[in-house]
Amino acid sequence: MAKYSFSLGKQANGDYWVHVDKSPCPALPNNSLPLGRFENSRRALQEAKKTQSAANGCKHCCPECHTK
Repeated sequence: MAKYSFSLGKQANGDYWVHVDKSPCPALPNNSLPLGRFENSRRALQEAKKTQSAANGCKHCCPECHTK
């Protein structure tokens, strides 16, 4: 299971991105909150959406759950 974090800064379209911590991501900000360990990015995104409905997977490190 990989560790995931949630960016506190929103993207231009209003999304807050979920990032996987196992690989260097060019979009990972310094201001992010750890979400925890999950079996995949879809589970991490579900957890992030509990507190921020505008959560989305990062297009760089979680493209399988990036929707826009």
